[in-house]
Amino acid sequence: MDRVPYLSVSGHSELHNGEIEEAIILSFGSAIIEFEETLFQKVLLISGKQSLMTMDMFRKHLQEMHAKGYVKPVIFHGRKCWRKMVVLDEIQQDLTPREVRETISRGKSYQSKARTTPSGEEKVVSESREIADQILSQLQEKLSSGGKFRLDKKTTLRQETEKMRRALANSPRAFLDYVRIHLPTLYEPMKELLMSKGEDVMLPAFRIAECMLAER
Repeated sequence: MDRVPYLSVSGHSELHNGEIEEAIILSFGSAIIEFEETLFQKVLLISGKQSLMTMDMFRKHLQEMHAKGYVKPVIFHGRKCWRKMVVLDEIQQDLTPREVRETISRGKSYQSKARTTPSGEEKVVSESREIADQILSQLQEKLSSGGKFRLDKKTTLRQETEKMRRALANSPRAFLDYVRIHLPTLYEPMKELLMSKGEDVMLPAFRIAECMLAER
């Protein structure tokens, strides 16, 4: 891997290409999908206050990582996001032990800051991911239990997730009516989720669930 260092305003070399790639993967944290602009801000925090990386440079790195299979672009709520396709161990083999230690140290520093000052948007996206897992788990359990839902599981999951998302986009009432009629055993858990989390969390959750199914 070619490693051309970035320079800080002080003239000292900053992160090599491999370190930047690891910083990007590290910036996802436990998330699978992240908004491009949010990911950029996280990487800047990990890289340090003197980083001169611009959004164009960042996007170039993402495209290179996409070509390597590390990340993949997705559209979520009409906005560009990136999906993490690897874990740190898969790219750390290209780094020296010193580079690994330094990048992980930066990541821990960022994560400490992020826990104390999470943005409202990040909270919604994080919570929506958790809800997406719940939705898919409950759907899969019900679709595997037999009866009229015993069809091709992957196709049925994808179709039902899309239909539920469209119903909710119409209105909460339309969503509950759809579930009550077509997935009656899920009515109570879906109603409880909607009442406790609201549309702002549930709609992104269905979008994330669709993205997750598309990658299976």
